Amino acid sequence: MAELSFTSYDPSAATSAALLVQLVQEIEQTPAQYWNCLLQTIRQFRQGLAAEPSSSERAWDEALQAASAPSPERQAALSQLIDTWMADEDEREQAETRQFFSQSLG
Repeated sequence: MAELSFTSYDPSAATSAALLVQLVQEIEQTPAQYWNCLLQTIRQFRQGLAAEPSSSERAWDEALQAASAPSPERQAALSQLIDTWMADEDEREQAETRQFFSQSLG
């Protein structure tokens, strides 16, 4: 059985062309009897990329959900603030403010 040797990844290869050359070199250094397995692995990897959002995309989605869904405590505090404002000053202004915040809170 042939001995497998792995070369280290070169982080200085910044261009796609340089990465492609490194990828081809790795394939060439792999014994031909393992190429089918390597091809299947690459296809599975690519399909996995298309199927799952990246960790940064998931983190962004979670952050947006957290920001758009007020917590019960925050909602209660806002309701209390609105009630306090309603007890003060101009009734028309209070009604407009309450309507605005009520629509914003859902």
